Amino acid sequence: MDYRIRPAEPRDVADLARFQVLGSDGIIEVIYHGLIPGQSVAEMLERRFFFQNSTKSYRNCWVAELDGRVIGGLHAHPFDAMTGDPSDPIVPEERYAVVEPFDVLDRVGAGTYHVNVVAVFPEFRGHGVGAALTEQALQNARDLGLGKVSLVCFEENKPAMMLYARYGFKEAARAPAAKHPLIHHGGDLLMLVAPV
Repeated sequence: MDYRIRPAEPRDVADLARFQVLGSDGIIEVIYHGLIPGQSVAEMLERRFFFQNSTKSYRNCWVAELDGRVIGGLHAHPFDAMTGDPSDPIVPEERYAVVEPFDVLDRVGAGTYHVNVVAVFPEFRGHGVGAALTEQALQNARDLGLGKVSLVCFEENKPAMMLYARYGFKEAARAPAAKHPLIHHGGDLLMLVAPV
């Protein structure tokens, strides 16, 4: 499969939003589901990629492209840059309870390059696209002079855990995942960290 990895552009935002939904394993759906009648969660997320001065910007994303079609995406940035991120004004505060476990995990993220999402559309999985996007994140960290890469993964997400283990990611912290019918996995969330 002859795909290429490139920085995301504004025209990629619809796909980037779909990758956020796929990569969150239900967490994003808990936060956004039903907030704007008639809009899907992905449609609601699209506007976040245009937030100014935010790590959520499409400028922190890369895509895998095959014959002009986006098939996978990476959203990553220096962890410490999240400090000043604005919250999304359409989300009620109580919806953020689902991310409370991240308060424990985030304590070990300082100084790392943080991978928020690596996702590949299901029909293109098994061809090394997720690995290539992970390698892009590691290269980005090296380019920025950051010595470690971090990410959060559900312990029960075995395919993702196997992928990250190949790149030297190891558990640095864990917290019980929030329970909700829209969340795809139970068990613990792990903060994984790898040296570059």
